[in-house]
Amino acid sequence: MVKKQGEAAQVALEECPVSFQQPLADLTSACERVATAGESSFKLLEQWDPKYGEKLEELLLEKERRDFAAQYREFVEDFEVLVFDRVRDLAKYQEAAAALGMHQPRSAKDVLHLIHTLRCPEKPGSAAASQRAVERAAKERAAKEQVKEAWYEAVELEGLTRAEYESVCRFKGSTNRAFHRGEDTSPAIALKLLAKNGVPLHYASSKEALVKMLELLARTAAGAC
Repeated sequence: MVKKQGEAAQVALEECPVSFQQPLADLTSACERVATAGESSFKLLEQWDPKYGEKLEELLLEKERRDFAAQYREFVEDFEVLVFDRVRDLAKYQEAAAALGMHQPRSAKDVLHLIHTLRCPEKPGSAAASQRAVERAAKERAAKEQVKEAWYEAVELEGLTRAEYESVCRFKGSTNRAFHRGEDTSPAIALKLLAKNGVPLHYASSKEALVKMLELLARTAAGAC
């Protein structure tokens, strides 16, 4: 492109009256500089466009995941509230909660924290620990295990299998409480949106369990009306 412009300029100079040759030469030089700068800009765009395109795609996928998490994670917490209401009526849970005394759970969040502590390895008792303290710790852990069993029993009574519940828990665990629905969306509307918009690939493994959970929540909400 620059070469062709240079050839055209040379022809123009040869045919141009002497009085206009210097201004024309200056103008030609300026045009060549502009053309060179333009070519350099195009080359830079060719180099950087794919990189920006990839980055933009990553950002859009991240936004899609965040929007989905904000829309659906709190429904898992809504389901867990129903499970807590159910588990409190189970004799197995009541017995275990009584054994825990002042440490008994007061909410779904408390139960989930208790279950989480069971994953932590027990600290070895010191040589100075009394037999009574060791026995008390063992009874407390047994009571917590019983709470856990009762919780999963209540999950199944609410309509999810243990595997399905663990799947929606993994979804919730991959997000955080910074994500919120923003507006009060019913489970029925959330189901329609899920059917319309689909599930981000990142959360695809939890789709079936999420759909089933939302159906259960929608039925519960309809029955409460």
